[in-house]
This record gives sequence, C-alpha cells and structure tokens, in this order.
Amino acid sequence: MNCSSKKIKKAEPKRAGTNQLAEQLSINWNTIQSVYAQLKEEGLLLMQKERGTQVADEEQIQRFEAKNPHFSFVEQMIDDN
Repeated sequence: MNCSSKKIKKAEPKRAGTNQLAEQLSINWNTIQSVYAQLKEEGLLLMQKERGTQVADEEQIQRFEAKNPHFSFVEQMIDDN
C-alpha cells in the first residue's frame, strides 16, 4: 500500500481486513496484524469495528510525511523497484 498523499484520495475505499489480506497474500495473520497496528499507531490507518479499515485522510498523511523526512526517499525506492 502506497501512502503518498498524491496517490491516495480522501474517499479511498476501506482496506481489506487482516484475515482477508493474510489469505490473499499468503502471509501469516500475525504479520499483517503487526503492520496494521504500526500503520494505525503512525496515524496512517483508521481501524473501527463494524466500519473496517480505512486509509487516513490527506491531512494526516501530510503530518506523517512532515514528521518523517526520510519517507519520500523510502517511497521513491519502493516505486523504483
């Protein structure tokens, strides 16, 4: 999932749940849960029971990018591969 504010729109549909994503990617559920928890802690995912998981709005993503100056470099490295 790319978290660039340029590539995620505010009305982005909700993300797959951890069980569904683990199955789709053939990755252990604990790994998915750990990544989701970290993204939630960093303010990039909003997780609510009955409402699912959604990507944060553009303002929250911009705050994350401002706090993490290395983010654009990491993002560029991912995009190049």
